[in-house]
Amino acid sequence: MSKRMHSERRIIKYTLEFLVVFLGILLSFGIDNYVKQRERINQKNTLLIELRTSINEDQEQLIIVEDALNVCLESFDLLIRDQKKPFLSDSAIVANISNVSAKMAISFFPQTGIYNQLIQTESFELIESEDIKRSLSDLFEHLGERNNSANLKFDSFAQKFDLVLTDKLFYRLVIQEVNNSVDLNTEITDFF
Repeated sequence: MSKRMHSERRIIKYTLEFLVVFLGILLSFGIDNYVKQRERINQKNTLLIELRTSINEDQEQLIIVEDALNVCLESFDLLIRDQKKPFLSDSAIVANISNVSAKMAISFFPQTGIYNQLIQTESFELIESEDIKRSLSDLFEHLGERNNSANLKFDSFAQKFDLVLTDKLFYRLVIQEVNNSVDLNTEITDFF
């Protein structure tokens, strides 16, 4: 009987050793997964803070683009009204044509690097709010495509506008960068 007890004790001993090692490995994996998950969440939070800064900068740039396009529309309006009943001087006509040409060519290029990093690092999936996910996707994907489409149409129209006037009007201007080269100020030096 002592052999049998001794054998049972060895089995219990080895079983307990196996369970301790197994649970230790399992605990180690659990801790490692927890640490990695915390790192991913911290990375996501850092990227979201950077994304907020990037979006705020984009909003500032959009205000500049909107102001430039409003100047373009005002110049268009003046030129159209002048066609119906002339009231602008030659220099005012040239200045308004220059405004249309320069201000319409302005484009908006949103900063997409942080959003792309959110996607590539799989941090996007860690965002808990479905509304925030949907809004970010809409902003950087759908609206980004619409922006590109609008920019192409503006560029095409600006090119046609300039081509129509190239052989009819000549003017020299000085171009000055304004507001991180998003906007251009022009000064006409002479025309004929």
